[in-house]
Amino acid sequence: MGKHHSPKKRRSLELREMTEDMEHSSAVYTSLAYAMEKGYLCMGRLQAESFLEQHYAWVLSLNRSFALLALVHGLEPSGYALVRLSALSEVRPEPQLTEQWTLLGNEKPALREDADSDLLTLLASLADGEVLSEYLCIGSDPRDSLRITGRIVKLGKKRLTVRELDAYELVWHAQPSKLPYERLDLILFDTPLLHARETLSMSYDAFIRSLNESVDLPADVEDMDGEDVRETESEDMVDLDDLALLSGMPSEEI
Repeated sequence: MGKHHSPKKRRSLELREMTEDMEHSSAVYTSLAYAMEKGYLCMGRLQAESFLEQHYAWVLSLNRSFALLALVHGLEPSGYALVRLSALSEVRPEPQLTEQWTLLGNEKPALREDADSDLLTLLASLADGEVLSEYLCIGSDPRDSLRITGRIVKLGKKRLTVRELDAYELVWHAQPSKLPYERLDLILFDTPLLHARETLSMSYDAFIRSLNESVDLPADVEDMDGEDVRETESEDMVDLDDLALLSGMPSEEI
């Protein structure tokens, strides 16, 4: 049988866990602040990741809850991340790695004008720019974790609404996903992988839409939303004449 604690004992355990969490977040903050002050690259690891999983980044902006990072992979810039301090299990400044970066003639990236370590400020910037981003909610169990790739369509009082892109099928989900702000542990944006997925999804979507809209359909044919497909303009319509100019071919040959 499991252990049964009295209300007083449970409260004591909760307070101890809260204290440990606060001490951990304080230690993570101190390490990040030191790396930012000294201009050092730092290594970080997320909760539930093994000691083999390591990430490297510059600390661009920091508060007591979140850090804005410029990611580095193979001593090359690799996008940006906003991470909740409590989601980090370890942070370690890397002065030697920083020296290698300098010897290669690289410069520390500057703080983005449209980004900040404040969660809502960053989310508003991503929403305004319709930036494809990746959102990670870390659960106590891997099965409870959630990873979504998509664009923000609404910022509510307690949660954001994301139009989700299937990262493998490159198709947009019909129903948006809602994520509570308090569950957001990591936001990735402007990474090479996200840029590639966005380009491929837009190209694929534009191709399919252009193909569909170039077909001569009989009257009264409706799409899944009940709209006449001939009267529905595409957001990503490819102009075949423009495509012909770019390719140097006459439009009648396309």
